Amino acid sequence: MKFPKTALVAGSLLFVLTARIAAEGQGVLGQGNVSCSSWFENDTSNNARAAWILGYITAFNEYGSSKPSDVSQGTTSEEMMAFINNYCRNHPTDNLYRASAALVDQFRQKPGP
Repeated sequence: MKFPKTALVAGSLLFVLTARIAAEGQGVLGQGNVSCSSWFENDTSNNARAAWILGYITAFNEYGSSKPSDVSQGTTSEEMMAFINNYCRNHPTDNLYRASAALVDQFRQKPGP
């Protein structure tokens, strides 16, 4: 059975769009869903939010790279939270998941030891 080229192109486009939508719909749990604007609220959730971000980095270290390593390369928690402060100030409608992913992306762009 032969498929017309238009069907192959349409199928390819559908696949790309579906993959993109699936990537955007990742299952983000807990504090990762909180908006960046809430990062600056002084309430009892601040510690939970910071812990969620550090847990995200830890999980990436274990499962997100080809081999378990420390993607933060010794960056302190305070330095990581300063990055999140800056990111959230510039992207208040993003959630903490996106801010954490941006932090990991920054770490990954640094040359290794």
